Amino acid sequence: MQLPPAASRGERVRAMLTDLFPAPSEPAPRAVVPRWVFVLVQIAVVALGAVVMLARLGGRPAWESV
Repeated sequence: MQLPPAASRGERVRAMLTDLFPAPSEPAPRAVVPRWVFVLVQIAVVALGAVVMLARLGGRPAWESV
């Protein structure tokens, strides 16, 4: 962006900063699903992962040994 030479230093700095840091766009719409659903899904995934890791060992089950 070219400003006329008569522009003050503050105006030039403001113009450069506006080019570097444009105004933010509109925020994205919030999810329709309540937050507790996301928490519940995360807990279920972690529990499922723990069960899969325990069950993947062959022979004696991991929950029966130290």
